[in-house]
Amino acid sequence: MRHLSGPENILWAILERNPDAFLAHNNLGIELKLEGRLDEAIAHYREAVRIRPDYAEGHSNLGLALFAKGKDEEGISHYRVALKSEPGNAVVHNNLGVALAHIGRTPEAIEQYRIAARLDPGYLDPALNLGFACLRLGRFPEAIASYERAILLLPDNANAENGLGLALAGAGRPAEAVEHYQKALRTNPAYAEAHCNLGAALGALGRYDLAEKEFEAALKADDRLPDAHYNLGLIMEAGRRFPEAVAQFEATLRLRPGFADAELQWGSALQSMGRAGEAQIHLDNGARLQSDHGVPAAP
Repeated sequence: MRHLSGPENILWAILERNPDAFLAHNNLGIELKLEGRLDEAIAHYREAVRIRPDYAEGHSNLGLALFAKGKDEEGISHYRVALKSEPGNAVVHNNLGVALAHIGRTPEAIEQYRIAARLDPGYLDPALNLGFACLRLGRFPEAIASYERAILLLPDNANAENGLGLALAGAGRPAEAVEHYQKALRTNPAYAEAHCNLGAALGALGRYDLAEKEFEAALKADDRLPDAHYNLGLIMEAGRRFPEAVAQFEATLRLRPGFADAELQWGSALQSMGRAGEAQIHLDNGARLQSDHGVPAAP
């Protein structure tokens, strides 16, 4: 016996009278998903689109639920069916982009984000997603434009300011990147990635003392950031603080095993400490890792 109240009770009552009520199946799926009962929700979304194969909302909701279950390809297929019925649905285009990006089909994802942004210029999500996807592919001018649009839509958005900083840094504009990381941190002072990125930009400008403080702030907010440990290690090694550098490179590799550069820098720091035998182990590890990834060994 079901012990339900509110909307679910009503929806079950409708389905008991009319098992082919596709809207009730869809709405019950929504309620079940909100409760975390994803498998049951998927069953009702499936029933909704079985009854009404051209029901765009049902296919869209089924796509979202399947994506949440890690069934990306099947979810993508339902987004595409939804778009056949509603080609102007910006939300479905954006969600299709998210699913495509998740399985590494980033250029296709970018096209879906562009369509979503064109269909609904006031929709924030595709602007943020397009910025991130372009950033991943090194398309820095388009990433900059997308993050700038996101900030216009929602000022004081720490994620957008951080993303814009990354895009500007990638485009070789570290001084401008610094301004946007600082804006992100004014909105969210505990934003570990923004502290780390600010440190990298300050380092690129030769302001190593300030960079060190930002890497330390990043690790205070989240000590699991390998990039912060690695960059802090580089600053310490440059300052001939070799034991501290070694500790940071070791922490980097605990968090990111197989990071060739950290192995090499660890070996370099140990060499500078006169620990040649240990150093050679890490230098060899780094060279092997580079070779495994097709990076030519240093002469």
